[in-house]
Amino acid sequence: MDDQWEQVQRGRELLIGGHQVQWTPSRMTSSGAWTMPYPEYDDVLMKALWAAQDIVGADYDYLDSYERVRAVPLGSVSGAELSTWFTYILRGERFSDGHIAHYVESGELLILLERLFVLRDSLPTATGEE
Repeated sequence: MDDQWEQVQRGRELLIGGHQVQWTPSRMTSSGAWTMPYPEYDDVLMKALWAAQDIVGADYDYLDSYERVRAVPLGSVSGAELSTWFTYILRGERFSDGHIAHYVESGELLILLERLFVLRDSLPTATGEE
């Protein structure tokens, strides 16, 4: 579990340092079709997100939970609400390129990672490790 916390800390430090997601611009392919721009996520950031979700566990009902959870100020969410947020952010990227980038650019992801550290001692171990 300590390795997961280290990964989250590295991601937090990346965001504190002002990290911005880089985008690959659209381009014309050899067939004449245009590609869509897409984000290129830093490995440190992605490892931090996956580690954060491992720490709090996945919320398999995140679509049902999200409406309630998003009304809670980010700086006061619970561990269960962090689970909803991290699941929503990670899974959202599957359906919308740049979903994670939105949370990076808005500063919301940094707030969530910082909240995770505030709750560190009160969280159950989601992975079953001691």
